[in-house]
This record gives sequence, C-alpha cells and structure tokens, in this order.
Amino acid sequence: MSCERPRVSRNRWAGRHVNDSKLEKLLSCAVRVLGHQQLPWWLGALAFALASPAIGIGLLLDDYFHRAALLALPQLPELTRSPLELFAFVGDDWTVNSGPLPWWASRELRIAFFRPLTGLTHAFDLALWRDQPHWMHVHSLLWMAAAVVVAAHLYRRLSSPSLAPWVAGLAGLGFAIDDAHAAPAAWIANRNATIAAVFAIASILVYDRWRRDGWRPGMWLTPLFLGLGLLGGESAVGGGAYLLGYALFIDRGSLRKRLLAIAPPVAVGVVWWLAYKALGYGASNSALYIDPGGHPLSFFSAVIERAPLLLMGQVGFPPSDLSTVASHQVARGLWLFAVAGLTVLAALVWPLLRRERTARFWVLGMVGSLLPACATFPSDRLLVMSGLGGMALTAIFVANALGDAGQSPFLAWRKLARPFAYVLLVVHLVLAPLVMMRTIAALAALGATIRRVSATFPADPQIVGQHAIVTHTPTVFYTGLAQVINALEGKSIPSEILVLASSLYPVEIERTDAHTLVVRPEGGFLLRPGTGPPGRSLQPLQPLRFFQTSEWLFRGADEPFPAEPIVHDGIAIEVLELTDDARPAAVSFRFPLPLEDPHWRWVSWHKGGFVGFQPPSIGKRVRLASLIE
Repeated sequence: MSCERPRVSRNRWAGRHVNDSKLEKLLSCAVRVLGHQQLPWWLGALAFALASPAIGIGLLLDDYFHRAALLALPQLPELTRSPLELFAFVGDDWTVNSGPLPWWASRELRIAFFRPLTGLTHAFDLALWRDQPHWMHVHSLLWMAAAVVVAAHLYRRLSSPSLAPWVAGLAGLGFAIDDAHAAPAAWIANRNATIAAVFAIASILVYDRWRRDGWRPGMWLTPLFLGLGLLGGESAVGGGAYLLGYALFIDRGSLRKRLLAIAPPVAVGVVWWLAYKALGYGASNSALYIDPGGHPLSFFSAVIERAPLLLMGQVGFPPSDLSTVASHQVARGLWLFAVAGLTVLAALVWPLLRRERTARFWVLGMVGSLLPACATFPSDRLLVMSGLGGMALTAIFVANALGDAGQSPFLAWRKLARPFAYVLLVVHLVLAPLVMMRTIAALAALGATIRRVSATFPADPQIVGQHAIVTHTPTVFYTGLAQVINALEGKSIPSEILVLASSLYPVEIERTDAHTLVVRPEGGFLLRPGTGPPGRSLQPLQPLRFFQTSEWLFRGADEPFPAEPIVHDGIAIEVLELTDDARPAAVSFRFPLPLEDPHWRWVSWHKGGFVGFQPPSIGKRVRLASLIE
C-alpha cells in the first residue's frame, strides 16, 4: 500500500497546512494504515507476535494444579477435578484438617469460580499436547489475537461520524499492544480472561448489527455470545456494562424500547448469576477475594479501595499491581495519587463526554467492567474488558486534542488537553509493548524460580510414608507447588505436609518438651499487606512483599482465630499469644509422636531452597533466617 500524497496538504493531526516533510509523510502513512480495511487482522497478528516469547515459558503457578486435577493423580486425590469444575479451587471437599490448605486457613474458606468453557479448553490442551506446553501457549495466544480482531472490528463499527477512520484504528492498535494483556496471553491459567473477552466483545458487535442494520440473527446471537463469555470467565460481566451503555447512549428510540432490547442478554446474566450461586460457586472468608453477592458492604469498600488504582492502571501509570508490593504508606500515596489523577482526567474528558455520545458509551463500559475486577486484589491483568473502552476513549481524546475532530469551541480545551494527549501516545504506543515484553520475561523468570525451588524439596522414596514438617517458607505456595510438580514428574511426595510458618522475616522456634514446638515469626504470623515487624525499616516497593499479601488468600481480613486448638492431621495447633492487631504472635504445635520419630521429615528454608532440619533440644531455641535476610 502506497503512502504517497501531494506535496502540500492539511495535517490531519494538527489541523494546519505544512510542507511535505518527512514527518508529514510519516503521519500520512500512519493515517492510511490505521484506516485500512484489513487492519483488524493485522492487529491480531501483531498481538500474537508481540506476546510470542510466552510460548517458551512452560507451566506456571495454577497451571500445575490444573494439570494435576485433570490427570487425577493418585498421590493427590483431593486435587482431582472435572474440566467443568477446574476453577473450583477450594470447596466443601477441602478442609483445614485434610488436604493442602495451611493451618491458618479459615474453616469456612471457599474459592470456586464457574468457568466450564475455559476448563474444557484446558482439557483439550491436555488431550492433544500433554507434554508440550508450548502448544498450549499458542492456543492462548490465538484467543488473545481473536479478542483483538473482534475489538478492532467493533471500534470501526462504533466510530463516531465526526471522527476520521484512523481513530478506530488507533484504538485497535492500543488494544493490540496493551501491556495489561501480558499475563492473560502468557499465563495459560489466565486464558479465561481472553475467552471471556472474545465472546463478550462479540456480543456487543452483533448487537450493534442488529440495532443499527436490522440484522436479525444479532437478536439471539447477543445473549448467546454473552452467555458463552460468562461461562469462560466472570470478567464477561463487563459485556453487560457495554450493552447497557449502548442502550443509553447509542441506540435510538424511546428509553423503554432501548432497555427492552437488552432484556435477553440481561436475562442470560441473571440466569448465570442464579446458577453460579445455586451451584455453590463464589468466594468467602478470604481477604483477597470478595463475593459481591454474599458480602455487598465489603465489596463496596473494596470498590472504593481498588477501583481508582485499577483505573489509573488503565490510563497507563502507575500499574495497579504496585499496590500489592508497596509499603502501607506508599500504597496509601498511590491511592491518593490515583484519586487526584482521575479527578484531573475527568475534568479533561468531560467536554468530550458532553459532545460525543460514543465517548459516554465507552466510559460506562470501561468503568462497569471494573466491578468484577474489584472482587480481588488490584492487577493490570484484570483490565482486558476495561481496556476495550479505555483504548477507545484514549483514541477519541487524542483525535480531539491533536486532530481535526474538534470544533471551534474546543480550541481553548485543546491547549490544556494536547500535552496529555502526547503523553497518552507515548505510554500506550511506545512504553506499553516494552512493558508487555518485560512482564512476559518476569513471568518466565518466576516459572524458572518455582521449578528450581521445587527441585530442592525432598523427593526420596522414604518420604512417601512420612509427614513433612516445614519450619518456615517465604510463601506456602512454594510447598504446595513442590508437591504438585514432584508428583507430576513421577517423584515421591510426603503422605502429609504441614508448614509451621510462612514469613519473609526470621522465625524463632523453641522446643518446650519432647512433643512440642513454639513458633514466633518476627512481627507475628500473617503480617498485614504493606507492613513489617516493629522497628524494621521497609522498602517503599518490594516485589517479595506480594508473598506477604498472598498469604491472606486463605483467611478473612478481620476473622478471629478460634480459642480452642486447631487439629491438623493429628497435630494440635494452639495460638498462645496475639499481636496488637489480633494476629497470632506465638503458636504452639504439639505432635502426637516425639519430634525425633522417623514419621516426621523436617524441612527448612535456607538460601533460596529447602534443606533438612534438626529440631532443637528440649528447652533450646533457634532463629531461622528467611527470604528478607
């Protein structure tokens, strides 16, 4: 395709006459490419190519649990799941007294997601490529590419008549290279986000064809696609937000008729929600997951806390993930910065919202898509559906600030908006693909670390009949993953496993008699996210702090510990002392057999891996260094 044009022309970006310079040629070529009919397919290929380094990552985190669940490993029967229940991580069959949950897990803990369609895709992977995870990654990348193609077509259909075709192309380009797509594209277990997005976006696309062009199949394809999206992942709820925005701001006719038109997809959403609850899915007694239906007040509080961080992550800076690794003071500063930044952005965007009804549609969809994301801790990987509207709004903003779209009353507004428009272009077109590649590299490094740590866990034949006692670990997920990975590799695993303490900080262990240990982590058990032991200076941002945050997956933020001892596989666990904020400070572990009995296999954390451990003598205590030292 040629990018040639006359020597003197009107600059579509700045609205002024310029000579035929190299910059003008470049801008002209960009405008032609962004408006090309085949652009959606090119963008899908671009998204696939940009994320293609993920093909070599292998399995990561939940991928191992999914694999063990589908293979029905005899060593780990409690993990066995059908494809339709693959994301039901913690349900009635897992209790504190049996299975791999840590001793501090709530007795009422439930973490179960209804994603049967995504589960079937993982079963498909295992059937075709059991020992070839690179093809599973290709499968995930194809879903991401499909989401980009469908989104680019939607941008083109809903482009405002007052805006040039390149604006829709710019939105599609931003969506294709959005760094928030890195984890959904690179982490096989996160495929649910892209599957949900493909069908949710398709439901909006066919709905527009029905309402605008009278295409009758769109009337029944809309609820069908939305339903498929909801069966892929909860984030498809965002599709309903966009459909509501369509009815309010784009559709024609009386308000009653417009709302009646979205009744079928709304009915599908209601049926899905009722089935979700009736089948026992949802989350409870976890500080990291909040069920909107079961705990509406807690969810409302979470929206206030998390939505500003997620919205700023959508804008491009700072990433919402920073809040999970920041100190408490820095996290509070990030929230205040997000609120202040969003206030300024709202003032800049307000003239567009008054003038462009499509802009109002995209904003409602973007904000509505954040609601399911607010049910868990902030992370940019939750922004796929929100990014659909975010990139459209960004393109409309840039077009009005830098291009021909503005009218004369917008001249004063442009002076304020133009610098920010340039910032948005740099963030979303230059920095975003770099951040995506860096995120994929970080995921690859995490996968390598997990495999290295798992290889250090005892796997000799003698451990099969033993009960492994892990004195301390930076995160309980290391021990859980070690069990699953070793079992998948055909290695021996212990009959039971108990982690005494999970902490980034040193742990003191005192032996009071032949059967009993008293464990005191520095700062206590379950340090609150962003905090540390009294007297320790904290780094403003510490990636390892995510381990500290993740331990609250298993218990509610304010859930008290029981006064009576917890019995875990015959071991009596009793909280002896509490911290000022009601966390365990010292915990006693009384074993039914002497600590020297060969039934116990003692393991400890040391310098990046697991090593053997010798319990101290009666009346003695030892101090064990953890990951932070």
